[in-house]
Amino acid sequence: LGRAVASFDQILRATPPESPNHGAAVLNLASALVTQFELTARIEALDRAVALLQGLEARSSVVSLARSAWLPTLGWALLRRAERTGSVAVMEEAVAVRREALRFTGRRDPDYPDRLTDLGGVLASQFSLTGELPLIAEAVRVHEAAIAAAPAGDPGLAGRLSNLGTALDQQAVRTQDEKMLDDA
Repeated sequence: LGRAVASFDQILRATPPESPNHGAAVLNLASALVTQFELTARIEALDRAVALLQGLEARSSVVSLARSAWLPTLGWALLRRAERTGSVAVMEEAVAVRREALRFTGRRDPDYPDRLTDLGGVLASQFSLTGELPLIAEAVRVHEAAIAAAPAGDPGLAGRLSNLGTALDQQAVRTQDEKMLDDA
């Protein structure tokens, strides 16, 4: 993985910021850095990925890569950082980025159900961090929308149903509502 990061880093250094390929080079390096964090728990890899992606966000008007292509990776990196640090502010930023990624993904886009699932997951994570009931209620609604938006025969249906069940369970446990436990 270190060689992959080094290769993507070299590609990024060789790609001028005004190049139409610059956004893709940033995304590839940032994705490899997030993977490196996942495997090694090296927070500096995650921090660099976030910084690179936020740089794309700051230059979004000149980056040819669609926002819907890199916002999910930024949202994932911020979520992982929030989980690692316990920072409510970073978690709020992760939620905001996931909402933006959803907004930039059309309802007919094949990734739309995944963007809903991503948003539901980060809302549930924010609930776990803060205990704020409206967050888990929204996570349930978003997971239900992800299931409804998925095409027939969706290979991700089991995962979407599991996410919904987990969110319903979290909500029921927090509210002590037995009917919700039955629904979960």
